[in-house]
Amino acid sequence: RMNGGLPETEGGDGGPRVIRVAERPQGLMSLRIREVSQLILANVLLLFTMSAFLEILLVGKFGMVEHPAAPTDPREQWLPSIWNLFVVQCLQAHPGTCSVVVQQGYYGARSPKPTCLMFACGEGIDVGTILWRHRTCNSLPQALQMGKVNGEFATAALKNYPPDLCSAISSVLEEWISRHVEDTATSNVDHPALVEF
Repeated sequence: RMNGGLPETEGGDGGPRVIRVAERPQGLMSLRIREVSQLILANVLLLFTMSAFLEILLVGKFGMVEHPAAPTDPREQWLPSIWNLFVVQCLQAHPGTCSVVVQQGYYGARSPKPTCLMFACGEGIDVGTILWRHRTCNSLPQALQMGKVNGEFATAALKNYPPDLCSAISSVLEEWISRHVEDTATSNVDHPALVEF
């Protein structure tokens, strides 16, 4: 959206416009009806996600929230990020959470694509080390150029996680299970221990 332009300003490449900024993460005022509908849905989903993550955290289960990493370039500080929201920062301050920024390019993505992962996994699991140990590339690819290629946005290929990143995340879950889920093979329980998501 960054290249799509801001409402009430000139410019933009014809793609989706910016509908939030850092000063107004809930959404800008001058939007089209379709953009307002997108904002409402996105805000509801974000609040649901944070509520679900809090519940998972409070009952001591495993969970993960992902979102692009907060901008680090000073020229992009005007862009919004869920990681700058007070409610998210409160969740990150809980001792049972761990937040890690990963570069998806180290796991086979076609662009570096920095992504922040916030885990509810309790204390004592070194999430960063587990994820780093499972990287499959030693150098990052060049960032994809914005714009359309053959009628499709060049960055569309980045919507899905590379399989190697999925495998790395599953290794974090595997470590959590090994610490928190009772081995039913050696217990007298008739049903398997359940991990709730």
